Amino acid sequence: MENVAALRRPGSKLWIGVAVYAGLILSISSITSGAMPDSELVWSNDKLIHGMEYAVFAWLVAGAVRAGRTRLVTFAIAAIACASFGALDELYQSTVPGRASSIYDAMADAAGAAVGAAVGCIWWEGDR
Repeated sequence: MENVAALRRPGSKLWIGVAVYAGLILSISSITSGAMPDSELVWSNDKLIHGMEYAVFAWLVAGAVRAGRTRLVTFAIAAIACASFGALDELYQSTVPGRASSIYDAMADAAGAAVGAAVGCIWWEGDR
């Protein structure tokens, strides 16, 4: 019975989305440079794409962790967790052939995570 009650808690089903999205991020990070799209549109907006990617991620995490927490705590957990994941993802990319790690990409990830966490705290507020 406890397992059924746990699935009914706000945010519990969002963990599936968080896991799938994290897997998607890691899958994209695993693509070697030769298989990456050669588009000026993509590469000229690299930091914006990083920020948007992690904003969505932090929005999902904020929804998943919000139950019983204040907005500030929810924001801190989502922003720090996603920014840390972004930093680790950048380190991982340095091991992928033809890919490089960038502190600027990690900073864009962290900025996006902060925005997404803030939006998530407001978005999910009524769903506690």
